[in-house]
Amino acid sequence: STRARAATPSMAARVTTRSTAAAATIPLPAVITRFLELGAQAASPCALFAMGGALRLNGIHKIGVEAATAVVFKMVLHPALVAVLAFFVFDLDPLWAKVAVTMAALPAGVNLFILADRYNVAIDRSAAIVAIGTAVAAVTLSFLLPFLASL
Repeated sequence: STRARAATPSMAARVTTRSTAAAATIPLPAVITRFLELGAQAASPCALFAMGGALRLNGIHKIGVEAATAVVFKMVLHPALVAVLAFFVFDLDPLWAKVAVTMAALPAGVNLFILADRYNVAIDRSAAIVAIGTAVAAVTLSFLLPFLASL
């Protein structure tokens, strides 16, 4: 409790300093801007590399059933539920309903693995879900997108 109170002014000062710097729109030197851009561009490939390492260390076969079940829920049941809700329950404009179903049919992104790794929870399962889901999406979206276009 005492420790939390002691940290509060420091955190408030950091937030205020960052907000002030952002509001002032002080131009950064080109070298710093380029360095930050390169770091931002490397974030996703680094996350994918880490995910591949987790899959290699733990093996996808150990958690295949759990991951496959999650992928079925995400790639089949989720889009079906969204389609029912978008087309029949909420009666959305057809374009928006198609967009909603397409978004629901996309695989879980690498953010799932990043969060699992950050909080050290189900890292191997999340890596397998992303990998299997991406492979399944190549097939399911190949059928779904032409079907939605025909509606």
